[in-house]
Amino acid sequence: MEDLDRVIHRVGLCVDLDGNPCPGAPAKRPPTAAEADAAQQRLKDAGFGSSSVVRVARESDPAPVGSLFYAAEFPAGVCVVGHIIKVPGGAGARVVAGTLPSGGCAEA
Repeated sequence: MEDLDRVIHRVGLCVDLDGNPCPGAPAKRPPTAAEADAAQQRLKDAGFGSSSVVRVARESDPAPVGSLFYAAEFPAGVCVVGHIIKVPGGAGARVVAGTLPSGGCAEA
Protein backbone atom coordinates (compact mmCIF):
# COMPACT_ATOMS: atom_id res chain seq x y z
CA MET A 1 0.00 0.00 0.00
CA GLU A 2 1.41 3.37 -1.01
CA ASP A 3 2.21 5.87 1.75
CA LEU A 4 -0.84 8.00 2.61
CA ASP A 5 1.27 11.16 2.86
CA ARG A 6 2.63 10.62 -0.63
CA VAL A 7 -0.91 10.33 -2.02
CA ILE A 8 -2.47 13.24 -0.12
CA HIS A 9 0.36 15.77 -0.06
CA ARG A 10 0.87 15.57 -3.82
CA VAL A 11 -2.59 17.00 -4.46
CA GLY A 12 -2.15 20.11 -6.61
CA LEU A 13 1.52 19.37 -7.24
CA CYS A 14 2.81 19.26 -10.78
CA VAL A 15 4.63 15.97 -11.41
CA ASP A 16 6.41 14.64 -14.48
CA LEU A 17 5.79 11.25 -16.12
CA ASP A 18 8.13 9.60 -13.58
CA GLY A 19 6.17 11.06 -10.64
CA ASN A 20 8.85 13.62 -9.74
CA PRO A 21 7.91 17.24 -8.88
CA CYS A 22 8.15 19.74 -11.76
CA PRO A 23 10.78 22.47 -11.48
CA GLY A 24 9.75 25.53 -9.47
CA ALA A 25 7.63 25.64 -6.35
CA PRO A 26 3.93 26.16 -7.05
CA ALA A 27 2.03 28.69 -4.92
CA LYS A 28 -0.14 27.20 -2.19
CA ARG A 29 -3.88 27.73 -2.67
CA PRO A 30 -7.25 26.28 -1.62
CA PRO A 31 -8.00 22.83 -3.09
CA THR A 32 -10.52 22.32 -5.88
CA ALA A 33 -13.19 19.64 -6.26
CA ALA A 34 -11.28 18.25 -9.28
CA GLU A 35 -8.16 17.82 -7.14
CA ALA A 36 -10.19 16.10 -4.42
CA ASP A 37 -11.66 13.72 -7.02
CA ALA A 38 -8.17 12.95 -8.36
CA ALA A 39 -6.87 12.31 -4.83
CA GLN A 40 -9.84 10.02 -4.16
CA GLN A 41 -8.90 7.99 -7.24
CA ARG A 42 -5.24 7.88 -6.18
CA LEU A 43 -6.26 6.54 -2.75
CA LYS A 44 -8.27 3.81 -4.45
CA ASP A 45 -5.39 3.01 -6.84
CA ALA A 46 -2.95 2.89 -3.89
CA GLY A 47 -5.00 0.16 -2.21
CA PHE A 48 -6.82 2.08 0.50
CA GLY A 49 -10.27 0.78 1.42
CA SER A 50 -13.42 1.46 -0.54
CA SER A 51 -14.85 3.68 2.21
CA SER A 52 -11.94 6.14 1.93
CA VAL A 53 -13.10 9.70 1.18
CA VAL A 54 -11.42 12.84 -0.16
CA ARG A 55 -13.34 16.07 -0.76
CA VAL A 56 -13.28 19.79 -0.26
CA ALA A 57 -14.43 20.06 3.37
CA ARG A 58 -17.97 21.16 4.09
CA GLU A 59 -19.53 22.40 7.33
CA SER A 60 -20.38 18.90 8.57
CA ASP A 61 -16.79 17.65 8.20
CA PRO A 62 -14.28 17.62 11.09
CA ALA A 63 -12.06 20.03 9.14
CA PRO A 64 -12.02 23.72 8.22
CA VAL A 65 -14.53 24.44 5.45
CA GLY A 66 -12.75 24.66 2.10
CA SER A 67 -9.72 22.60 3.15
CA LEU A 68 -8.92 19.21 1.60
CA PHE A 69 -10.65 16.70 3.90
CA TYR A 70 -9.63 13.04 3.77
CA ALA A 71 -10.56 9.87 5.61
CA ALA A 72 -8.44 6.89 4.58
CA GLU A 73 -9.39 3.33 5.49
CA PHE A 74 -6.65 0.95 6.61
CA PRO A 75 -7.01 -2.78 7.41
CA ALA A 76 -8.66 -3.90 10.68
CA GLY A 77 -11.07 -0.96 10.91
CA VAL A 78 -8.49 1.78 11.32
CA CYS A 79 -9.01 5.19 9.72
CA VAL A 80 -6.73 8.19 9.33
CA VAL A 81 -8.85 11.34 9.18
CA GLY A 82 -7.32 14.71 8.39
CA HIS A 83 -7.18 17.82 6.31
CA ILE A 84 -4.79 20.06 4.43
CA ILE A 85 -5.53 23.80 4.49
CA LYS A 86 -3.87 24.59 1.14
CA VAL A 87 -2.41 22.53 -1.68
CA PRO A 88 0.09 21.33 -2.55
CA GLY A 89 1.22 19.91 0.77
CA GLY A 90 0.12 22.72 3.07
CA ALA A 91 -0.34 22.63 6.82
CA GLY A 92 -3.13 20.60 8.35
CA ALA A 93 -3.83 17.95 10.93
CA ARG A 94 -4.81 14.29 11.22
CA VAL A 95 -5.93 11.71 13.75
CA VAL A 96 -6.08 7.93 13.83
CA ALA A 97 -9.56 6.65 14.64
CA GLY A 98 -11.86 3.67 14.28
CA THR A 99 -14.68 3.38 11.80
CA LEU A 100 -18.05 5.04 12.27
CA PRO A 101 -21.05 2.96 13.38
CA SER A 102 -22.02 2.86 9.69
CA GLY A 103 -18.73 1.06 9.01
CA GLY A 104 -16.94 3.75 7.02
CA CYS A 105 -14.33 6.34 7.85
CA ALA A 106 -16.50 9.37 6.99
CA GLU A 107 -20.07 10.14 6.07
CA ALA A 108 -20.63 10.29 2.32
